[in-house]
Amino acid sequence: PERVWAFEPAPDSHSRLERFVSSLPGAGAGRITLVNAALGERRGTVRFDAGGAVGSAVRPDGAIEVTCTTLDDE
Repeated sequence: PERVWAFEPAPDSHSRLERFVSSLPGAGAGRITLVNAALGERRGTVRFDAGGAVGSAVRPDGAIEVTCTTLDDE
């Protein structure tokens, strides 16, 4: 079966995504891997502005620090 990987660094948004995925019918939820991290070119931590909207972004002066991972590491 096909797999879907979802990367969400904002803790609140990740929690909402977990609830949504767990509510999917059938085998849908089992095909989705959720990763509570930003996706970047190297592992570590980054500063993140989590506005809960499209404008959320990694920024040097971001309000929170989040984990960053790479596709190769997942």
